[in-house]
Order: sequence, then structure tokens, then C-alpha cells
Amino acid sequence: MKIPRFELVHINEDGTREPPRIVPVTQLPWDTRTDRRGFLGAAVMAGAALATTSCADLGSVWNPGSSDPCRDSRAHKGAVSGLAISPDGKLLVSGGDDQTIKLWSLPDGALMKTLKGHALSVSSVAVAPDGKLLASGSRDKTVRLWSLPDGKPLKTLEEHGVDSAAAAPARDRATQRGRAGGYGGNSVAIAPDGKLLVSGGLDNTLLMWNLPDGNLLKTLQWQNGGVLSVAVAPNGKLLASGGVGGSVTLWTFPDGEFLKRLKGHNGFVTSVAISPDGKLLASGSRDKTIGLWGLPDGNLLKTLEGHRDGVYCVDISSDGKWLVSGSKDGTYVPEANKDNTVKLWSLPDGGLARTLEGHGGGVSSVAVSPDGKLLASGDGYGSIRLWRLPDGERLACLIDLAASPDRVKGSTYTVTDNTSGQILNYTLPCGSPIPADATCTCNCVPGSVATSPAPGRGWSGGRGGGGGSRSVCVCMAVRCR
Repeated sequence: MKIPRFELVHINEDGTREPPRIVPVTQLPWDTRTDRRGFLGAAVMAGAALATTSCADLGSVWNPGSSDPCRDSRAHKGAVSGLAISPDGKLLVSGGDDQTIKLWSLPDGALMKTLKGHALSVSSVAVAPDGKLLASGSRDKTVRLWSLPDGKPLKTLEEHGVDSAAAAPARDRATQRGRAGGYGGNSVAIAPDGKLLVSGGLDNTLLMWNLPDGNLLKTLQWQNGGVLSVAVAPNGKLLASGGVGGSVTLWTFPDGEFLKRLKGHNGFVTSVAISPDGKLLASGSRDKTIGLWGLPDGNLLKTLEGHRDGVYCVDISSDGKWLVSGSKDGTYVPEANKDNTVKLWSLPDGGLARTLEGHGGGVSSVAVSPDGKLLASGDGYGSIRLWRLPDGERLACLIDLAASPDRVKGSTYTVTDNTSGQILNYTLPCGSPIPADATCTCNCVPGSVATSPAPGRGWSGGRGGGGGSRSVCVCMAVRCR
């Protein structure tokens, strides 16, 4: 009788791969033998043991029967408007148009908690340098503070007023809101020392708040059509803001003195990011371009072209070598000619390294992990995808069953390699058809598995801890052939 097999591929922390090892399944649950629905119960494997959780306990998913593994997965009901990764790289925070904030563990992508409290879409999220505080900005004109990792609400900051579109003459409101593509709200950034929070709003103001108490310290008048994005330089001495007016403004930080207004875009500036060395600023605009500006003088160094639609999000890797950008056209109606891509650019030259495709809706948010090995991107349909950097391999999509179509169900599986003590976690949809003669490949995320053990010694390092402990390999994609 033909039986499924698992091809286990160890990927070491340095990125090198060990020879694959085929592990056959020697005992299958009854329903698998009869209808070949896949692994729906416990199974015993030669050299490995397989266990499964319930179908409701679903993290990242890869669908063997779909040409697009993430086609039906949703992390939010509505656009993913903000993404941030904790300093230790173990937590991904997402904010969505469904008014919720979600906490996901990394690199396995399991949903840990859903935070509720905002009355309108969550447009921006930021994690403090110590990883213990989260700030979220919303179109409800508030900023909320939450403790991490428990997600406990701490305080609501309500000093932002009426947005500029609402305050505009009636004949101009539709135009101004249209220019923003329906994408407005309070943008937030936390200073490198974790003591100050900056929020920008469509009320034409930038507010500075003391942390962690949330007391308002200073108000900066923007007067340029509303603030859509803010960033604080890593050295804590410069603040950059972009907005509906189509320019980038530089301010001293933390005293908030106006320095310079950078002009070069022909559409509103949706996102700004500053390089780790503080010498480069990137700005994404609805004019389909990215501006690279020298700091602190603010000279335009280069304009990057390549996106077919507006650039709604940018981020720079912690080593300053890569710029990531995402594009959308401001609507969520699927059309074949829309961009909906993530692009990876080399820095400082600005050369296009690769284009990451697969999002069904416009890409509205991106975040690079602190170690520069993982990229998260969110789109207008509520999907979040994880990619490996710098090669751009798609690792997984994150899924909340409550936000996904009813047809999407799944189970999380754990394979324990009895030979090495290694643990492998992965997820498949419930009832996924795994052919009886299939070979399923589990490739570990680099850094999630220890290097090869010395002869006669157990696995060490990785997520397993000290010498002799078991190492965890997180499979962000399971491919069956």
C-alpha cells in the first residue's frame, strides 16, 4: 500500500541546508486510509511522531490543492492598515479596518490575541523598544496604549480633533478624502529611547506624548492637508512627517522646531522611513514613486520608479541594505492590471532587486523583522503574508478563521523527530487531500532550528535553549508533491 512520506529538510541558523531525510508514515488513522482526507488524527511515523490540534486552532496555512496557497486566508475582515514587529522579532502586530489589533507569534504565525477598543479602522501601530508597550492610531481620532505581550489596554489619548477633510468646505471634502484613498487616521511612532510617542492626524497636527503615562507634551501645527505618516530617526534627533499635501517635513526632535519641507512628489506622501544610520529617508507616494532623500540636509538623491500604482508603505531593514515598498491603487476592486506587489530595493543605490507577487488586493502595509530575515506584508483584502529576506521566498500567510471565508478550516500539526528530538510545527486546512504517494516537504525558517549536533550530542541552540535540549523547526510552508 502506498503511503505518504515527509521530507524533512534542516535549515541551520547560518542559512545552510542539510541533506533531506525521507520519513515514511507507517500507521495512518482510519479516516485517512479510507477517504484520503489527510492527517485528521494522531499517526505514528517511522522515526517520528505526529500530533494534531483541533481545527479551530489554526495559525499559518499552506493549501496543497490551491494554485495560490494564501488565496482564501484572511487575518482581518478588511484592509490590513498597519504592521509592526517587536524588537526581539517574536511578535507581529497588525491593525485593520475591522477596528481590531491582532498579536501573532513569530516565526510560526500563530494568532495569540485580538485587541478591541477602537471605534474605526486602526491605521497605524508601533511597538516600544523594550517590547512592553504598543501604541495604535485610528481613524476614530484616538491613540491607544496597550501593554505587551498580554494586550491589556492602558490609556486612550484623545487630543486629535476634527480631520482636515471634515473641516474643508463641502465641495472639497469628497476630493480630499478621495486623494487619501480612504486611508486616513492617526499615524504613530515611538522614539528610540521609548520615552516619547509621536502621533500625526488628519487634523493637521503632530502631537508629542510622554510615555508611559501618555501625557500630552507638545503640539506641532502641520497645516499641509493632514498627516499620514511619521518616523523618528534612530538617533532620536530628527522627526519626519508626510501627508496629504504631498511633501515631507523635517523637524528637530524632541523640541519640534521646523527644519525643512521636502518637495518632489506629485501625490500625497503615505509613508516615511529613516535608515538605521540616520543618513537616508525614504518616502512613498501615491504618485507611484519612492523618494530617497539625504539627511539631515534633505536633498533628493533619487526617485525610484517601478510600481504601477501608488506606494502606500515603505520600510528599511535594520542593516540599511534593503528598502521594502508596497503598492495599491486606493480601491479594493480586483483587476488584472493592478500592481498589488511588494518590491525589494537595494540601498543606497536604489536598484530594484526583486518583485514579490501574490497579494490579491493592494499592499497597504509592510514591516521588516529586526534581524532582517523576515518580511510581513498586508493587503486590502485582509491578508498578511510572510516572506523570507533577501531572496523573497513566500513562507506563509497568517489566518484568523473568524476573519476568513466559512470554507477555510484547518489544523495545526506537530511532528517530533524521535532521532534528534527536533520538533516541527506546520498547518494544513482540514480535509486537505494528501495523495497516498505524496512526499511532503517541510523547510524550516532560518534561525528556528539549531546547527547540526556534534557526534554523540543532542540538539542545542535555536528555540530549544541550552545544550542537549530539543530544537524547534517552524515550517512556514508544507509542500506536497
